[in-house]
Amino acid sequence: MSEANKTVVRRYFEDAPCHPAACDEIFAPRFLFHTIQRASLTPQTMESSPTDERAAYERIKVAWDISDRLWMWQQLGVLPDIREAIAKGREATAAQTSGREA
Repeated sequence: MSEANKTVVRRYFEDAPCHPAACDEIFAPRFLFHTIQRASLTPQTMESSPTDERAAYERIKVAWDISDRLWMWQQLGVLPDIREAIAKGREATAAQTSGREA
């Protein structure tokens, strides 16, 4: 593989996820993307574009950002640790259940 190809592939994996606008430089205006999607094990070929890829990375970026914020909030003590939250939820449910039985 040529160094130029390696550079493009590296940008696809390292730059595009953080900077979706790089898709305009990485991808041809229209290209075929070979992938396995959904529950099918049969490889599929779909047509894509830099705009489509940029939109996909933007959606993923929003999901990762939400995940990172939750982790940060837990680290800062704004939100409880998930194990702690589950334990408190179980305690509250048990208290409500025992109150109804009494």
